[in-house]
Amino acid sequence: MKLGQLPDQRQLEMTKIARHYGFHATLKPPFRTQKGIGFEVIDAALEEFAAQHKSFEVPALDLSVLDGFVALRPREDCKKLQNFAAKCVRAFDLFRLPPTDMDRAKHFQSNLSDRQKQNFEDWGYPYVMKDYRFHMTLTDRLQGPELETVLQGLADKATHVLGAKPWLFDSVTLVKQSTSSARFQDLKRYPLRSTSKIA
Repeated sequence: MKLGQLPDQRQLEMTKIARHYGFHATLKPPFRTQKGIGFEVIDAALEEFAAQHKSFEVPALDLSVLDGFVALRPREDCKKLQNFAAKCVRAFDLFRLPPTDMDRAKHFQSNLSDRQKQNFEDWGYPYVMKDYRFHMTLTDRLQGPELETVLQGLADKATHVLGAKPWLFDSVTLVKQSTSSARFQDLKRYPLRSTSKIA
């Protein structure tokens, strides 16, 4: 996809981190598992969790900028989505190892609010619960005219996605990293209970 006059090499550079992790939206932030917690345990818990929750509509997507990163986000707040993400965080927290001092140092370098600091202590990540923002990242951090060029270019080329109809949130996926620097690996998709589909 060509964005304005940006060279192909620069487009690769500005999406390096986003491409590394793949196109996704996080519900439960990545965590290290407790000793003895393997795929079978989490798989069974996710099967049960998905069976207990119905699919739901989410408002149409628009381009957004979060701390310099271009992402797709619902154009309106979605309470169902916010609540579902909070349920994911709570439901699987018992499998999570507590954060390390290195984790704490990494996150506390940011300008966190008191509530975000408490989120980290309670749930291992600052941006959960009321601070959660559903997003699907498209670029690395950009600024200035380059950011505007990317926004305009994406807006021109994604008219079939942006601001269109609501979409159906109907499944979650379990992913794994073999190391903290590895790419995400999809392990299994878990459909939510069906509801009537969007026309």
